[in-house]
Amino acid sequence: TLGLFVLPDSSTPLPTLQVADTRSGSAVIVAYNIGRSVHKIPARNAISFTQRTPALWLKEIDLDTHAVRPLVQLMEGNEFYAWLPDGSVLMGQGSKLFRWNGEKDSDWEEVADLASEKIDGISRLAVSPEGDWLAIVAARQ
Repeated sequence: TLGLFVLPDSSTPLPTLQVADTRSGSAVIVAYNIGRSVHKIPARNAISFTQRTPALWLKEIDLDTHAVRPLVQLMEGNEFYAWLPDGSVLMGQGSKLFRWNGEKDSDWEEVADLASEKIDGISRLAVSPEGDWLAIVAARQ
């Protein structure tokens, strides 16, 4: 099973999230107007994606049922995030890193400010499978 970000074309004027089955070769559109950040959710048969509705939301799709569920509204100005092995999510804004844990948080919680390292404009993040390394794409002040 694959979660695919598909660019718009003449039949679909917005980017779509499609779930494809490699055995049958079939694909089903499950969401429209999605962002470029699509991820496997750790320890679950689900993937996450961003969707503008008109606010930007982090959503999940259960790969067994194709049910889509909103998780949390994303912070303004960034659609990129990374899952931690414990099932929480990291996101950057400016020089700060924020974490959201759906089991106990209703909103984003600041966990670090990297301004002292002259890092600002955090955009993309990647976390190693064990959660012991973090890669950050950002501007330098």
